[in-house]
Amino acid sequence: MEILDYVKISLRISIQDEAIDALLTDLIQAAKLDLTKTANISDENFDDSELAPLLNRAIAMFVGYNWTFDERTLNNYKTIYDDLKAKLATSSAYNDSEE
Repeated sequence: MEILDYVKISLRISIQDEAIDALLTDLIQAAKLDLTKTANISDENFDDSELAPLLNRAIAMFVGYNWTFDERTLNNYKTIYDDLKAKLATSSAYNDSEE
């Protein structure tokens, strides 16, 4: 499943619109950039099918908190994203930094 489809399903976005998809794709790229720069996640990990589920979930939560306007939902997505990012940053399976 493509990450865009995964994010749309995760966030229950059913609209089929090129402009919406473009905005979501931009947020997906921003999430990947955030994870690579602030959690030292290697770019190659995004293509690894064994590692992808946790990364995909983190990306979906990043998109969620940047997409929604409902404050409670936004805070939930942000909390989950921050927790996942912290776990990814400390995991040797995902982290690209030298130990």
